[in-house]
Amino acid sequence: MGRQATLATKNTTGKVKKPCRYKPGTVALREI
Repeated sequence: MGRQATLATKNTTGKVKKPCRYKPGTVALREI
């Protein structure tokens, strides 16, 4: 989870903006 996680989050940033709680990758995975 490095580049793919960041790319996934950039698409999800519109809905989710909580990179402080956990790594951006987890947010994207949980949203999808």
